[in-house]
Amino acid sequence: MPKQIRSFSGLRFIAAVIIFLTHYFTQIGGAPNQYLANIANFGYVVSFFFILSGFCMTLGYSNKFQECSRQCTLSFLKKRLKKIYPIYVLSNIIVCVILIVVTPTTKNIAISLACLPVTFTFLQSITVVHPIMLNSPSWFIATLFFCYLATPWFLHKTQGISIKKSIVGLLTCLGIIMLQTAAANAMDYKTPLDHFCKDASFWQSFLYTNPCSRIFEYLIGCFAASIMMQSKAPKSKALMSAVEILVLLVTAFAFFTGSFDYDSVNMRLAYIPAILLLIYSFAYDKGVISNLLGNKVLVYLGNLSMAFYLLHFPAIAIGAKRVNGFLLFFITVLVSIATQALIQKLFSSTTKNGK
Repeated sequence: MPKQIRSFSGLRFIAAVIIFLTHYFTQIGGAPNQYLANIANFGYVVSFFFILSGFCMTLGYSNKFQECSRQCTLSFLKKRLKKIYPIYVLSNIIVCVILIVVTPTTKNIAISLACLPVTFTFLQSITVVHPIMLNSPSWFIATLFFCYLATPWFLHKTQGISIKKSIVGLLTCLGIIMLQTAAANAMDYKTPLDHFCKDASFWQSFLYTNPCSRIFEYLIGCFAASIMMQSKAPKSKALMSAVEILVLLVTAFAFFTGSFDYDSVNMRLAYIPAILLLIYSFAYDKGVISNLLGNKVLVYLGNLSMAFYLLHFPAIAIGAKRVNGFLLFFITVLVSIATQALIQKLFSSTTKNGK
């Protein structure tokens, strides 16, 4: 793997905080003002995570799959599972226990326990029946795993791909997303099961969580990384600082003015170019904003972003109407730190015992 792009860690944590705000405001009945309501937009953030994941996987593994052998593929998937699976399982068990304790009816216990096999095998991501999800945000991890399954094959097939072909691949993925969105809008079948978008159709809900849709965002990130690796890196720190500031101002303006419609599948076509610009601006880690995002505190918190993302939902469900929002946020961060430390300790001791 190349050296860590530190600014990405800071961006990950900020993105996770936006998702926290979205779910928190939903739980308490709305944001206190329109500006915060505009910022709390996880539609943009979810697409950001998928594109950034593809981007980082390509930067880190582009030369590792010259031969797409079974051993290399299994090694890659084992590393990915080791990182995502323990906290994924734990967060869903926590939610299952909460559901059983809060409403201990026979029916509720049966449904909660029945959800576990679907969740643990990542199958929750291929259904639009959202109530079967235990920890609702964990669908992202399940869908991301299916993207990981395709990564070794994709990186092997795109070895040595030119910038021109990478651009064609990126635009093709964007075109497929456009066609999927148009098809979902044409098949306007409403479903009362959806809780992501009030006005979403059955097929829009399907596109929101399903790997067959989100993988194209992931691949856009892969193609973007391929283009970057073959391009000349800018040498001027002043220029990169100016670009970073400009992109940040434009992104902030879009959020504050509500230009990015709340959590809409249709708005992905607007999200994606903006996300690519944001990622490219910080990928070189050279500007003044990159230095701020790459400070030790944000890098540490960024490394906790997955634990924070998966644990924030049960924390909000329990404490949103009992605890002040700022206090709940810090409690969630502390719980994430403790949980991550526990998992790392358990796995390091397991590894040592297994040698």
